[in-house]
Amino acid sequence: MNKIELKKFIEKNKIENKEAEAVIDLVASNRLRELWNKEKELTGITQKEKAAQMGFSQAYFANFIGGKRTISLKSLIRFAEAFGCNCSDIVQEIKDK
Repeated sequence: MNKIELKKFIEKNKIENKEAEAVIDLVASNRLRELWNKEKELTGITQKEKAAQMGFSQAYFANFIGGKRTISLKSLIRFAEAFGCNCSDIVQEIKDK
């Protein structure tokens, strides 16, 4: 889901900006945690190593995975690339609600 699609979704569903950000952050952090846990199990990579591959500090990476940080579109794209998926795969659950 790119920035334009996301804006259309928010407008279509009459979601207020702050509410939309909270929903997106919650869904994204849950999905990122799932993707991270799967990759960690398969490869044994550490959070610090994955964060370094993405150009993030370990703390910055952990804050996204833990839902403690608002995710920007730029960071969402970096996570999608790092996990080999599309942005829409990370925020897919929003469409289902």
